[in-house]
Amino acid sequence: MEKVTLEKIIKYNNGLNIVSNAGVGIKDIELAYDISIFKAESEKLVKAFQEVAGDVKEKDEKKKAAAVQVLLDKEYEIEMPKLTIEALKESTKEIPLVAFDYLHEFMTKK
Repeated sequence: MEKVTLEKIIKYNNGLNIVSNAGVGIKDIELAYDISIFKAESEKLVKAFQEVAGDVKEKDEKKKAAAVQVLLDKEYEIEMPKLTIEALKESTKEIPLVAFDYLHEFMTKK
């Protein structure tokens, strides 16, 4: 387990969604399992964030943005699966480049 900001959890989750929506499969069963657990746990946090962020009642946009940023900066302990380029190389589906905009800081080569 590691402490990660909600903003990074959302970013990683979005990248995984792009990969998943492209039909990319992960042949490493343990990694696929770890990703599924992460997605289940992170979705709970994302939904809670969306509800709370939607309830922020600031008329001043700067104050509203600051309040939302406080939520995004909060750290949570969560198991972050180690996604590798090796795991994605075996895919028969094309991986959209935008996925790497979200995932590059969480990936390793091996």
